[in-house]
Amino acid sequence: MLYVGNRAVAVGFGRQRDGAFEDALNEISLDVISNQACSSTYGSNVIIDSTLCTSGADGVGPCLGDSGGPLDYSYEGIRYLIGVSSFVADRGCDAGLAAGFSRVTSFSTWIRVRL
Repeated sequence: MLYVGNRAVAVGFGRQRDGAFEDALNEISLDVISNQACSSTYGSNVIIDSTLCTSGADGVGPCLGDSGGPLDYSYEGIRYLIGVSSFVADRGCDAGLAAGFSRVTSFSTWIRVRL
């Protein structure tokens, strides 16, 4: 499943906006966007099949300190880990640009083998 057009929840201890830090666990609901749309910001050499992107519309998304945090998708009351926070734009998390996550389904075989 590509999850494009669905909402997902990112969780982390990162900054709430550029220049601000609060020592609290936060979560935010984000729209998953296509890799093609994400490539318009980062280029096709950065956005590969194992990347999952979320919209940064209205300056909302993961920020500095959130890397490694989960991106969950809920389906029929069950939460699924679909991404791991990887990067935000160099211009900052308030810039309204997409954020990149490692797509968990791309690594599911590797994860199962190591469990």
